[in-house]
Amino acid sequence: MKIRSLALCLFFLLFIPLSFLSAQARQIVFFSYTSEPIVVDGFLDEVWDAVNETRIEKPFQNEKPTLEAWWKALYDQQYLYFALFVNDIGNHWPGWMSGGDPFEYDMPVLYLDVNEYLFDGKGVNDVGTGHYEFPVLFAEGCWDQTINVEPNDYCPGGIFACSPEVSEPNAYWLEIAIPFAKLIKQNGDTLSDRINHLLGFDIAIIDQDEGITHAPQRMVWQNDGILGDCRENMDAAGLLESIHSNSPVDRHFFVLPANGDSIAQTTIWTNKFWTAVSDQPWLSVDPDTGYATCTFSLKALPNTADTLRTAFITLYELFVESMTLMVVQEAGVASVHSNIHAHPIRIVPNPVRHSFFVEMPEKTRRIHLYDACGKPVFSKEVHSQEPIDISALPPGLYLAVLETGMKQVKQKLLKTG
Repeated sequence: MKIRSLALCLFFLLFIPLSFLSAQARQIVFFSYTSEPIVVDGFLDEVWDAVNETRIEKPFQNEKPTLEAWWKALYDQQYLYFALFVNDIGNHWPGWMSGGDPFEYDMPVLYLDVNEYLFDGKGVNDVGTGHYEFPVLFAEGCWDQTINVEPNDYCPGGIFACSPEVSEPNAYWLEIAIPFAKLIKQNGDTLSDRINHLLGFDIAIIDQDEGITHAPQRMVWQNDGILGDCRENMDAAGLLESIHSNSPVDRHFFVLPANGDSIAQTTIWTNKFWTAVSDQPWLSVDPDTGYATCTFSLKALPNTADTLRTAFITLYELFVESMTLMVVQEAGVASVHSNIHAHPIRIVPNPVRHSFFVEMPEKTRRIHLYDACGKPVFSKEVHSQEPIDISALPPGLYLAVLETGMKQVKQKLLKTG
């Protein structure tokens, strides 16, 4: 039996496609809808302050770029927005200064895969397949003004603006807006703000240092070259998960009261036949089938236990699983988990990767975190303006319970990878 098991393991290792293996490690970043207008001018508006920064720190293959960079993302009804900060530690030497091919000198390039099925072995070079790139072609005098980028077979077009960082001679800020109307999927559909699937996404920062390097040195967010670069194959790019609300928790995480009287209603955007299935008998979906825009109510029987309980709603489109929603029902009145929405607080940022702050008018003495099963997993005293580090906890959905004198305040918290 041991020999047979070993043979099966070797078979799977040899014959599972490399693209499948690499796809399992792709990082997902949540990005939110914004109702606040964004002015693309290279100077980040306050709306960006609530968005977590994501570091760009993987060298492409064996290249050795000398830079530091991060990015953020938002969207509204018309555009995908990206903000970047790049500190080119060596020197800023773009194509117009070098007199060479712009794609071999200092510049960022954004990559997007807008298809619903992302593991297709294709990249930007496969024209008409829903894969795009947005290169930021620096030109003399381009600072502090909005630059229009015309679309072509590879680029959807859009606008960008960059401004230098005063405190760092080789650092700059960058804002980019890419119109939904120019992002066409392989099936001919146009991407819109009603994004109901993951997007493939990556950034490569090209680095050249005058008099030091003689070939492009790239820093990337995810695709470090296991399948080639994103022009050849985007299967190893990262993933964007859209959230149409101010809180990323709201789209995939619902809280129902213990008494079972209230109904939580949600809308998921789709243009197909859909079915919604609950995995628990105490939770029902009404209606559980339909076509096009998917709007349904979640109804729960009363929960008389002293612990919260969870269920999962699986959404199928044309009988193919497309999304999972998590539902938490509060426990009985005496439980610490009840009355999640009893008092407004703000956890910043949320979702969180490493640490967060608690913003609320009253003095908070202690915070407790519970996992989805109601198990306590973290407890700490809270002091004003002190970051709360939860980097040791695994990614997932948590219930935060804050002690404020004689009251307990509860809030949902999402920890990403």
